[in-house]
Amino acid sequence: MSLSKIIANLAKSVVALKSTKLTFGSETLKNGTEISFVGDSIEVGLPIDIIDSDGTISILPDGDYETESGISFTVAEGVVTEVKNPETPAEEVEQKKNEVDFSAQLSDLKAEFSKKFAEQNAVIAKLSKIVQALADQPSGEAGQAVGFSKKPAETKSEAKVKGGIAALAAALQNQN
Repeated sequence: MSLSKIIANLAKSVVALKSTKLTFGSETLKNGTEISFVGDSIEVGLPIDIIDSDGTISILPDGDYETESGISFTVAEGVVTEVKNPETPAEEVEQKKNEVDFSAQLSDLKAEFSKKFAEQNAVIAKLSKIVQALADQPSGEAGQAVGFSKKPAETKSEAKVKGGIAALAAALQNQN
């Protein structure tokens, strides 16, 4: 995969992640306690908070709970570890199987981008060494080193180009 395709894929993934909106759900436990969570339903791995009557939010203590709607769940260290819905439609189960883990794809893209970036830096380092070697040689020898015939005396424009090459080589060296 080319570097431009990797960057394009990474950009699309970042845009998709940024456009994701979080929703917050709430339920009432059988004991009357109001709870809050990220998403539309209580799911394994999500943190659960208690909302006190005065609006104070705190972490739901470890234990087994049941909502007034009949959803049973277990909390450990403030996170849902198990959910027992009264009835989970087969369609929901199939949908969860088909969900895509974008964080894994994003990690893969980052790793591939880092690899390509390192390869590009290696190429830049090699090129800067070549440019520096050419800039350090007298103009006739530099031409012969890359297969050109010996040139007559250096003109003003050639001197400017040589100075530009030296400046480019120095900038590339400073970048690495």
